[in-house]
Amino acid sequence: MLLAAWLMALPLTMASCSDAEDTIEDAITPIKDEIDDIVDDIVPDPKPDPNDDDDNTDRPPLPDAPLPKSEYTIIFYGHGGGDLDRSILYNIEDLFNAEESSYDKVHATVMYKMSSQQALTEAVAAKYFNEDYNVKKFGHATFRFVVNQDYCLDTLMYKYFDDIAMSGRDIDIASPSTLTDYIKWAKEKAPAEKYILIIADHGCGYSPEEELPLDSYSLSKGVVYDDGANHDNLTAEKIVKAVNDADIHFEVIYLDACLMNTIEYQYELKDLANYLILSTFTVPGPGGDYMALIDELATNTNIETALAKVCDVTIEYWDEVADEETNEKFFPYSDISVIRTADIDPFGNLWKDFTDQLISAYQSNAKAKAAINKVTSKMMSITDGYAMYDMNYFAKQVIKSIPRYFDESLANDLDDAYNKYIVYRRASADLEKYGYKIGTSILFGCQNHYTAYLWDNDEDTGEPYLDSYITYEADGRMMYWELDGTQYDEDNWYGTLDNTYKRLKFDQLTHWSDWMAINEQEAGAYSPSAFEDEITDEGFVPKEY
Repeated sequence: MLLAAWLMALPLTMASCSDAEDTIEDAITPIKDEIDDIVDDIVPDPKPDPNDDDDNTDRPPLPDAPLPKSEYTIIFYGHGGGDLDRSILYNIEDLFNAEESSYDKVHATVMYKMSSQQALTEAVAAKYFNEDYNVKKFGHATFRFVVNQDYCLDTLMYKYFDDIAMSGRDIDIASPSTLTDYIKWAKEKAPAEKYILIIADHGCGYSPEEELPLDSYSLSKGVVYDDGANHDNLTAEKIVKAVNDADIHFEVIYLDACLMNTIEYQYELKDLANYLILSTFTVPGPGGDYMALIDELATNTNIETALAKVCDVTIEYWDEVADEETNEKFFPYSDISVIRTADIDPFGNLWKDFTDQLISAYQSNAKAKAAINKVTSKMMSITDGYAMYDMNYFAKQVIKSIPRYFDESLANDLDDAYNKYIVYRRASADLEKYGYKIGTSILFGCQNHYTAYLWDNDEDTGEPYLDSYITYEADGRMMYWELDGTQYDEDNWYGTLDNTYKRLKFDQLTHWSDWMAINEQEAGAYSPSAFEDEITDEGFVPKEY
């Protein structure tokens, strides 16, 4: 991957979702200013116009016959999400740049939808694309092709546009049937013994208002936000339907997007693949190193060894990227986990035991309740604007504070079961340094709602401050609150906890929603992202926290 291109993409890639976007945009504005000085030197030369007959004469037709059967086929499925195109295109380019010998064992296919003409026009204005970039032709175009080392991505996009562009404009990339049809096409064109599905775009983890039933309107996105079509998104339910309808079991499903390592997503996807690759925190623009993925799959007979090495290469690269003048990290908190799905159920069964004993302790007496409330109030969310918290940390701290209410071996049993199904974890250097080694996230609720804390930055000082919060009620109400508890607005999130969270495999096993109903303590409002610009030797947590 190209460092310069990665740096140019950074301002476009930080936001995970709607409520947090303003805060994150303010935080990265200084980064944009610093990067603008080097943009002119690294913007590529103008590309040829695909409509120019001189550019398309005497070109041989693209091969159309299916490839010989390989050991692996990587099936890449992605979208620009309004502001990720430059980053993901460089990411896709990695699929062409592995060692030549690796393609004897590993094939790859791509289906990618470009963002809208408006989004691409804004990218050109910001100099993330050259001013001659053909936004009219590329806006909402969807490309589908088999990776062939005889060509490069630019050649395919500019010389073979009509060959690789799918018919129709603004294809619904968030539809389960679109993904199903693509998987079937990829299996036909690049047959393999084992398949790896990569889904890339923005991601928002699991939050009920973003994971509504298939026939419901969605406020935001779970993963892959289509900035055209119906402005819809993929959800866990849609991914499950698409994969089942394609009649395939994947070796690996890799959600190359922010915040997707949630216990809820793990359980929804566990029957679709032998392994999952997910990130709890943010994922920088170019995502995982696909070049390394191809090479490691080709040279390692053990899949777990290969995936662990890909995690190492990716995190080490992210850790290297810093401002050249200040040496400050652009993305100080990122991570990747490899999950062995065959071993996830023992952990889930133990979490059910923990949930049952937690509820019993909470209802037993005031002292136990106060101890649990104290732990809850000190928890840190994964990122601003979302009620996702570190489940491992919560269990450990609660059991440690009131051990007599839990089975003597439960804490160790949870650790052992977790470490068995998490094949490999790698966190960025700053997370390791400051001891915030995040595990898996879980939705945390209080009195039949969950809360999203909204942060902003002071216009004068740039310091982060807690601005307000939103509660998503179990009955579908969406309540807006000032910090003093004054309600200032009300809306509807178009779902209920009954038709979202309580339908999940994880909740049906553990009844975690029962805890969210009786818990009376809001979880902590702080997150590492709120204090990203204030990392010191004391870590992420502000002194008053």
